[in-house]
Amino acid sequence: MLSGEVLDLGLRLFMASIVKCLPVALAVQLVGQLASIQGFLLTGRGARPAADPLWWSLMLVAFAAAAIGLALIMRLQTATGTAEFSFAAAARATLRQASPVVAIAIAVVLAVAAGLALLVLPGVYLMVALSMAMPSLVNEGLAPLPAMRRSFSLIRGHWWRTASMLLVALVAVIVVYFVLWTVVLLVAQLFGAADLALVSALTAVVLAIVGATLLPLFAALLLVMHADLVLRSALAGHEGKPVAA
Repeated sequence: MLSGEVLDLGLRLFMASIVKCLPVALAVQLVGQLASIQGFLLTGRGARPAADPLWWSLMLVAFAAAAIGLALIMRLQTATGTAEFSFAAAARATLRQASPVVAIAIAVVLAVAAGLALLVLPGVYLMVALSMAMPSLVNEGLAPLPAMRRSFSLIRGHWWRTASMLLVALVAVIVVYFVLWTVVLLVAQLFGAADLALVSALTAVVLAIVGATLLPLFAALLLVMHADLVLRSALAGHEGKPVAA
């Protein structure tokens, strides 16, 4: 498939599955706000309390929830439109896989962070090269390290193509944020821009909705890109040569 077709299929999968996936994404957003609430209660600013173990614990819980939520959303999207679809079954399968899911999320984040610390470019390369690790773990049932190796294998020869699609998705996210932020400012003007509490509340609501919407979109794009790369890898192995973009 061409890059545009892959992105279009990802958008179609997102639209077809958003109703089923949105509750999961909203729950992830809610868990992600717990650390901010804790910081606000202790400091009045929502900032990180100094040496507060509870804050750090809540941050770790939020990270784990995001990883497990992403995996569950991927399972729901994979089953969308099939007779086998079952939220309960997808949830049970994801919970059984919770430890590997969190482990691979930590491994990918640490690898990318280390790469970014080494003159940035290694981190950018790893960010793309490991982008298929989570779909490989969820859809192919691989353990964390084999899933990371699988991602490297799938991306080999397609790094620039994958990076360009991820960049398009990132630009789309930025545009959505900009548009919604503009809407928030307009609404604030209508109801009184001087009301800081109103602006803050609107901003929090918009960011929560956008975050909850973008997680299923990100998952759908990764799934379709993963399926495309798996197909290309199979064709390349069958024909003994790389598949052209």
